[in-house]
Amino acid sequence: MKKCRKLQLLLLLVFALSLLPGSIEAKDRPPGGPGFGGSLDSHDNGPHDRGPPPAMSEMIDESTLTVSARKIWQDTGIKLKRGDIVIISYKRGYWKISPSHKYYTGVGRSNSEVKARGYVVRGVNEGALCGRIGKDGKAFYIGNTKKIVAEEDGTLYLIANDDIQGKYGDGFKDNTGKLEYAVYRLGRNQAPHRP
Repeated sequence: MKKCRKLQLLLLLVFALSLLPGSIEAKDRPPGGPGFGGSLDSHDNGPHDRGPPPAMSEMIDESTLTVSARKIWQDTGIKLKRGDIVIISYKRGYWKISPSHKYYTGVGRSNSEVKARGYVVRGVNEGALCGRIGKDGKAFYIGNTKKIVAEEDGTLYLIANDDIQGKYGDGFKDNTGKLEYAVYRLGRNQAPHRP
């Protein structure tokens, strides 16, 4: 148990040091790993816009997820009950939703706010990480970091903000890359029961 606590504190320290001025930002990092290559969007907000992980005393559970740019509504296996609180935080990786784009993180392609119908979420960047709770839940923006309070019971699904039906191009068929996220489960909000 002591080793686990020491490892958690060490990881928290490494994360905090990565946020200091002078740390390497996404635009300075070469993409690496399978499915990555090319150059990054020079206006990418990168991993430096992620928030710190929650205090260890607040955390009930932590897991890591990999999200593919090519797959539609990926089942994370994380089952939520109404009131559950989770934080999703970018760890690493890059993706793009068009061969003509540069790679970017979960905030998506900068200055590309989607207005067209048929995308997962309108009003946010193309290629941004989005989610929903349950198979029929309303889609929402996640980006690089998001605190979610579940408004209903269901599984958490994740997806890149792209043309889901392929109306404006190849949809998900030409997407490449993947992102890795940490998911911190913080417990349950004691919200009053809905009638």
